[in-house]
Amino acid sequence: MERYSTFLHALRDQIVTGELQPGDFILPENTLSEQYGLSRVSVRKALAELVADGLIEKIPGKGSRIRRPETKQSFTVLRLAWFSTSYELDIVNRIIEAFEQLHPFVKVELDILPTNGYTDALVRSIDAGQGPDVFMMSDVHAREWIDRRKTDDVEGYVPDHLNEKTSYPQVFELFAYKGRMLGAPFLFSPVVICYNKALFRENGIAEPPKIETWDDLLQIAIQCTRDQGGSGITDQYGFCFSSSYNRWPVFCCKTKERSCRMTASAACLRSSAILRRCNFAYR
Repeated sequence: MERYSTFLHALRDQIVTGELQPGDFILPENTLSEQYGLSRVSVRKALAELVADGLIEKIPGKGSRIRRPETKQSFTVLRLAWFSTSYELDIVNRIIEAFEQLHPFVKVELDILPTNGYTDALVRSIDAGQGPDVFMMSDVHAREWIDRRKTDDVEGYVPDHLNEKTSYPQVFELFAYKGRMLGAPFLFSPVVICYNKALFRENGIAEPPKIETWDDLLQIAIQCTRDQGGSGITDQYGFCFSSSYNRWPVFCCKTKERSCRMTASAACLRSSAILRRCNFAYR
């Protein structure tokens, strides 16, 4: 599949950039097959895509020739909106570049919107008929669309290859509302616990550590917490986790109970188990 894409992109680039001029013939299929390590069937399939795109034409008995455009080819412009503090922006620009190479007559305009008020800005632009064609939506943003009762304005396209079997059901649940998806959950980051081997050895804790309960974790954390300078101030903590909204709720809600419901502005804690986890963070 990678060789096929490489061949198709290379040939497309040669045509779009003018390296191959209208009227030029493409190399014979058997030559292309050897050059790119593809079967003749794959080469024919790629050429058929270029024919469908209007870039080449098949000349019986001669081969494939670069077409002379009858009119100037117009570009389709797609607007993609993203929030400004997203750490994915660098890779997004690379994805756009790859997409435009695959679709030479499509231009993607990236609109970077302020993170604060991101959802409200999208809602206003859509209401005014000036919304983007596609936009990034985190799980927090999804809840904001639900809270604002604007989910009818969102058409969540989810490709066939992206489903609960190829990903995680829990991730899909974050973007589901009333039996339909608000967006395609294509990116998420797991939360894992790591431990400092040297610190464990210094405190006589066996490896790998046996942590099966919250009390196990608390006892190990206490053992590794120190006032190293004797100043009366703790300068080495036995356990810590990120204060980011995308991190600590996952930790505190590590339970089989449906007892933690997040909204854009608050977390609703509905069981003593969740409250014990929150209390643990302050001990």
